[in-house]
Amino acid sequence: MSNTPHYDIIGDVHGQLATLEALLTRLGYRKGPQGWQQPGHVAVFVGDIIDKGPWPGAVLRLVRQMVDAGHALMVVGNHELNWVRDAYHHQDDLSAFIHATRQHNDRQRLVDEFANKEDGLALLLGKRSFQDVVDLLHVTEGP
Repeated sequence: MSNTPHYDIIGDVHGQLATLEALLTRLGYRKGPQGWQQPGHVAVFVGDIIDKGPWPGAVLRLVRQMVDAGHALMVVGNHELNWVRDAYHHQDDLSAFIHATRQHNDRQRLVDEFANKEDGLALLLGKRSFQDVVDLLHVTEGP
């Protein structure tokens, strides 16, 4: 038997948390203490996890938890790159970065969702640099 994982390719989630969780369940993933996982499988998110849908922050956290646990990989899509590009000029002022993010209708939900969590906005505002925020999206390690 091969040790090569089965790759599940998932794209264009666009903040649709319920749809993503239903898809992961249908693919055989189960939610555990380290996020969603299925032995022998690796989810590969091929971008566009934010914007459009109602829960972009929750999707971002779910994907990041899976990546950090070694159960997923993520390729940054144009929506994530546009978020960083639009706020790039504010990289030395995180409050200005968040203000710039709120100017985009879809990304306003992203910031508001973090703000509605007990430690959510602190997670963004507590970052020491623009690069720390970008690191929420930039993932280089895999299983």
